[in-house]
This record gives sequence, C-alpha cells and structure tokens, in this order.
Amino acid sequence: LLDTLGVRVGEGVNVLEGIAEVVSASSDLKGQVPQFSVVLGKVYGSFALVCANCDYNFMLKESEVAYASPAVLAASTGKKTTGKDVAGVKTAEYNGMVSFEVGNVGEVKEKISEILSVLPEFSSAVADTADDLNRLSDNLNEKACPKCLIKAVFDDGKFIEIGKGFCPEVLTGIGRIGGISVGAIIFDGEEKGVELTAENIAKIKDFAYYTAENEIPLVTFVNALGIRADVATNNSLVLKETANLITALRLNTRVSVIYGKAVGLGYTLFSAKSGGVDYSFAFANAKVALFDGKVSAVAFGDVREDKLDELAAKYADENADPINAAKNGYIDDIIEPATVRPHLISALQMLTV
Repeated sequence: LLDTLGVRVGEGVNVLEGIAEVVSASSDLKGQVPQFSVVLGKVYGSFALVCANCDYNFMLKESEVAYASPAVLAASTGKKTTGKDVAGVKTAEYNGMVSFEVGNVGEVKEKISEILSVLPEFSSAVADTADDLNRLSDNLNEKACPKCLIKAVFDDGKFIEIGKGFCPEVLTGIGRIGGISVGAIIFDGEEKGVELTAENIAKIKDFAYYTAENEIPLVTFVNALGIRADVATNNSLVLKETANLITALRLNTRVSVIYGKAVGLGYTLFSAKSGGVDYSFAFANAKVALFDGKVSAVAFGDVREDKLDELAAKYADENADPINAAKNGYIDDIIEPATVRPHLISALQMLTV
C-alpha cells in the first residue's frame, strides 16, 4: 500500500541503499508469490519501481505514479504540467503501469480474492463448475468478437482482464474454462486484424511470462497480422521485443484458436506448431495466409495496379482457407465457431488434467 512523494534529500546515499534493498526484495519475489501494489495517493521517485515490478498494480481514480514528479519535470523541461497528465490513471495508455482502476480499497480486496480463486497455487488448477461443458454459442456463427468469445468460452462468462488501458487491441487476462485455470490473449482488430507493434508485443510478452510463472495454460484467440509497416514501428524495439516474446511463449502450454486472421508473423508467433503451440483450432470462416489484402497480389508476379483488388480476392479464395494449413497437419481441428467451448475444454483436459 503505497503513498509517497519520494526520498528525503538529507538522507543522501543512505536512502539510495534503502531503496535498493526494498526493490531487490521485490525482485527476489518475482515469480515466487503474487505481488499486489495499491497506489493510495501519490508514488513518485524510485518506489514507482515497486509498482512496475508487481504482478498487479491497482490505482484509484485520483492515484498518481511516476518516476519524476510534475515539479521535477517542470524544473527539467521548463514546462509546467499536472500529476494527472504525467502520472494519473489515464497514463496507462502509454506506460502499461495500471493493471486495474478501482473506485476504492474495498474493490481491491474483491479483485485480489477473485484473482487468487483462479491461480492454482492458491485455489485449484481444476474446479467444479455448474456451467455446461458442452454449451454452444450459435451467435459466434454470425459474428466473433472479444466480448462474444469471453461470454461463449469462459465459465459463466467470467474473465479478469489485466491491463485494460494499455494496448486495448490486445486483451490479456485469466479465468476458468471448464473449471480449468487458464490465461488468455484475445486479439481484437475486428475484420482487419491486429497489427503488431513494440508496445502490444511487450504487453503479450509480459503476460506470457506471467502465465508461465503461475503454471496455467495459455489460450490465444488469434486475429493478428504481421508487424505494422511504418517508420515509427520499424525504428522501435519491435524486433527485440518479438524475439523476447518467442522465448516467453515457449515456456507455456499453449492452445491456439484462429477466430479471425492469422497472417504472416501473426500466424508464426501465435498459431505455429513449430513455435510451440500444443493444440490448434481454426474457425471454418477464419483466414490463414502468408499475405493479406492488396499485398497478396505479389504472389502472381508483376501485375497492373488496376488488377490488385481482383488478384487479392483470388489469392484469398485459393490460399487463405484454413484447410490449406490443416491438410499439412498444422491445424488440428477446423471447427464451427459455435462449438468452440467444448472443443477448447477437450483440448485443455488432454493437455493439463
């Protein structure tokens, strides 16, 4: 429970040693026990590292957390700013520091209890559920979206999303499917699919390490493309983060469900058997391909610009059907979307129980 404006200047090096001791103790606990930080007021300075190191960081509406306070930033840059702008809850959009935004400390207690009820070390890897294991979701045949998938797949539709404000195009969280504790990555992206960036890959990487540390299987609902093709992404840490992501993913027991697109690197990272996926499904209407959109016209060699749309559609018809991947043994089952819950439960039982 944190509320601090930083160090007392008169403490000198003594306080630096003290900070090192606290931060090191928190680091030693990483992966050993769940760590929860609750920002009750302001946390500025080195103790913000404790929040960053914890598995879950709770912030109240008026909480602030950052390494540099508005006063320090103003002295350094000559520009005045407010704590809300540089350290408030909304900064989660940029820094990923907020696991949960809560209204009061009572909500923190409820959320911690909810989390521990899913983690095997504090509850049970498999729990009884009154939710029908063979429940079907016919609406998925019409449209599949993250909210639809959560309601269709998770027991009683309960999913604890972690880090909602940061890279919202990728949902990460925990819950139970058929009574089995799981972590889940759900790509949004709607019809287009999610392009990968250094930021959303970092979010996925951290979550993959989290599921591995807690020894819960990782289920990925894939609607992903390759790395975003722009200068900012190209000049970012995206390649380094992607390489680290591969390491994190391979620590997990993994099930992949391609419900939208798995194109290029989006397939390689999140659906490839050679990349460590233990069991894979694809919706019958999913798309699995090397290319997507007009770029796929390059498969036909040099073409006229006015033929790009026509050839892209031809490529999709001939190459993007999941059957092409399944016939080579890369996808275990092509399923009707409505049946995803019983299929997933069967795979998880086979892999974990």
